[in-house]
Amino acid sequence: MNPARIVHPGFWFGKTDIEDARKWAKMGVGGFCVYGGTREEIETFCKEMRGLSPYAEIFISADYEDGLGRWIKGAELLPSNMAIGASGEEELAMKKGLITARQARSIGINWIFAPVVDLASDPENPIVNTRAFGKDPMLVTRLAMAFMSGLSQGGTLNTLKHFPGHGDTSKDSHLELPFISKSFDKLFDSDLVPYKTLLKFADSIMVGHLLIPAIDDENPSSLSEKTIRGILRQKLNYKGCVVTDALLMKAIGDQKEAALKALKAGADILLAPSDPYEIIDYLNQLIKEDYTWKEHFINAVATQEILLTKNRKVEIRTPEYAFFKSSYSMDAAPRCITEFGEENVLKKENSLSYMEIDCKSDFESTPFAKQLKANGFKLAPYTGGECKNLLIVSFSGYASFKGFANFTKEQKKTVENALTKAKNSAFVSFGSPFVHSDFKTKAQYHLLAYCANEDFQIFCADALCGKAKVTGKAPIEI
Repeated sequence: MNPARIVHPGFWFGKTDIEDARKWAKMGVGGFCVYGGTREEIETFCKEMRGLSPYAEIFISADYEDGLGRWIKGAELLPSNMAIGASGEEELAMKKGLITARQARSIGINWIFAPVVDLASDPENPIVNTRAFGKDPMLVTRLAMAFMSGLSQGGTLNTLKHFPGHGDTSKDSHLELPFISKSFDKLFDSDLVPYKTLLKFADSIMVGHLLIPAIDDENPSSLSEKTIRGILRQKLNYKGCVVTDALLMKAIGDQKEAALKALKAGADILLAPSDPYEIIDYLNQLIKEDYTWKEHFINAVATQEILLTKNRKVEIRTPEYAFFKSSYSMDAAPRCITEFGEENVLKKENSLSYMEIDCKSDFESTPFAKQLKANGFKLAPYTGGECKNLLIVSFSGYASFKGFANFTKEQKKTVENALTKAKNSAFVSFGSPFVHSDFKTKAQYHLLAYCANEDFQIFCADALCGKAKVTGKAPIEI
């Protein structure tokens, strides 16, 4: 029994040395979690690692929560979970899972670390945000179930995350250990609701790096026996595979100590350690020092074998078939995008001064701006002073290691000052919807897209011009 099999290193294209990955595969790791890369690079990587592995099959996983477009240039970026939550439609959630799985499986990915079933209960949460379907646990449960069905039909495994719930915190576990002060009864009646229903359909559970004193006041959930064995295994009767969140994250400190605690707590897979060599050596040393660890590793590997058996019974599509550009996002846009406020007065105008926040490219080259111009609007950057027609456009949102998802104090002040000088105003967001909360009455008209998907940008431009209607309902409190 090779303990390396419970280690699943991360592989970052352009950063991780391919020679290291080849060595890890030969050493017998159970799989890899990939980040970035092109379709061709990923397909080549998957084939090579499987060819080098001593096992008949290994897992290649990815965090494709919104399709492959967030990680693979040129791939389709699907609407965020919160956008789907605004529609409330299980059909859209299922199709999102199906498209994701078919595309992933066609290039060699057989395990998707999704869906996120955290609740969007804290507006200042820097890492959950639009990854959540919404605030209501029943809505989250219903749409996650449909998404999981889509993944299964498309041929990949699923993962519920981040147990027991990462929603009610303003800290990013990539940077520090989040603290959740809820009582266990409140957790059980809110954050744990999706798990209570979905565990029987889950291929695996990812445990978050969270400190929840109501369960364990000493250890993060990912390293906590009270959380994994006590709550997940015993109270909720979960028998399947448990995966740690990435061990390289700063919330948990020394990776060897973290790995030992995670294994004692009941984890089956150690995901993305900062130094896989060190962890593999450490696991081998554990068996030499205490042979009872062998049984533990055998049981952990058995959970992977069960999933590998399930994973073989699927039809795999070719990339040419899987990656065709569908009408999914354009069909979803009017059902997801949300409007509120007064009448959209800008639709009667033909010129706009705009202020963009956190746009990662030239704003006038975005699909949103191009469509506005195609619809007859003349655009010019807002330069200060009195303004007849002002358009605020936000791309602010979550990002790993960023630490916040909404506006900074300076950005809030800048937007507020501009709005006080505008006769007519509209506020459109393509990321976190919580940026609207400080300006609900200060901007006359609001559009929430919950993502920067190209089709959603185009549809928002049409809605702003009065050419399209939107029916989404915000699945959170603004």
